[in-house]
Amino acid sequence: ICEEIWADLHAVDAAADWHPVMLDYGSNQGFFSLSLATTFPSSLAVSLDMHKTREKNIQGGHGGMDKKAGRSHYGMLEKHLIANNVICDVKFGPDTFEALLQEHVVLDYQLTLSVFHWLPLSTRAHFERVLATHLRNARTTFLELPSPTQKPCANYLSYKRWYDGRRNMSLIIRQAVQRTGPKIRIKQLTPGYKSEHRIVFRVDNLDAPAPVSQPVNCAPLMGILGCRNDTPYAACPENRGAGATERGEG
Repeated sequence: ICEEIWADLHAVDAAADWHPVMLDYGSNQGFFSLSLATTFPSSLAVSLDMHKTREKNIQGGHGGMDKKAGRSHYGMLEKHLIANNVICDVKFGPDTFEALLQEHVVLDYQLTLSVFHWLPLSTRAHFERVLATHLRNARTTFLELPSPTQKPCANYLSYKRWYDGRRNMSLIIRQAVQRTGPKIRIKQLTPGYKSEHRIVFRVDNLDAPAPVSQPVNCAPLMGILGCRNDTPYAACPENRGAGATERGEG
């Protein structure tokens, strides 16, 4: 994924003035968020997961990442003084995608890895509608979906309905946007070996505007996403140290 973004940066005329905004859905310990933030120091990486939020997550368990995996994320941010990775403590889902669409937010990148198959989407039509909305939210989406040809993984009965007997994953994604758009370009990033339960795709939104030197502003974005402001590292980079510590305490 980093190699894909590097190639994009070199293809942009004013790459030095481009400050990509990236959303990492289901960030867990923050592995991908931290990798992006450190590899691209001019970017803003927003990590979405449930930290202090205790309601049930999309997997049916309870939140509370701050008690387990979240602490690893906080520790890496503190140890390496990473300022361009902020934590959005929120239960995300289809409403999140719709909120971004309604506010006309177009992100540079979004990572939806090991996440989408957990969403509570009951039918193929529901899946296609939500996926089409999600793909409109960014210029590029790194999307991981379960393989229809391998041993079933979590939430199999749901995505079995979504796929509706189809086995070609690129076709499944293309047909999801066939009626409403956006126009897309798909690149499969993982080979889909027999041992792999899920496959990662890069999906480019060809209807999105070109990258600009003025990125999506952090604070309004956190508001649209509905992030808690009392979670460690929830403050936007420009607000850290102004009346609160980076860890969101005091």
